Amino acid sequence: LAALASLLEDDIPSVRVAGATAASKILSSFWVAIPSKDIQSLLNLIITKHASDATSSNVRASAVVAMQTLLEEEKTHAVLRPLLPSLGNLIHDKTDKVRLAVVKLLLHVKKIRGMKYYHVVPAHHLLVRLEDEGNRGNPTGPVSVALTD
Repeated sequence: LAALASLLEDDIPSVRVAGATAASKILSSFWVAIPSKDIQSLLNLIITKHASDATSSNVRASAVVAMQTLLEEEKTHAVLRPLLPSLGNLIHDKTDKVRLAVVKLLLHVKKIRGMKYYHVVPAHHLLVRLEDEGNRGNPTGPVSVALTD
């Protein structure tokens, strides 16, 4: 797990992206076998550092995708439920790729019993995003398209 943490903190964005992908797959597969302290440490790196990484939109998007990967394992839901709202502001990210990753996460959350997508991103934020895409003359922006598919 120390190796995963070092990947997540690497200086090179593509290494951090690979680290987030690997960490999410390993955590998802071995959730019950990994000590909760280690899980929290890795999640903290992904959610706090990666989701707010100002240097790379790929790193921000990978943080969101990592959470979606983790949500595929039902045992992760109780831990992730209170953490997911901290990713909600990424719906307003300047990069389409990040906003699309958030929408895909919301669509995944919508399918999970006991979780509500509007607890991750409040409905008024989604409406503002849709309005903004429409005002830019982009009714086929990533949020609009993903929500209407």
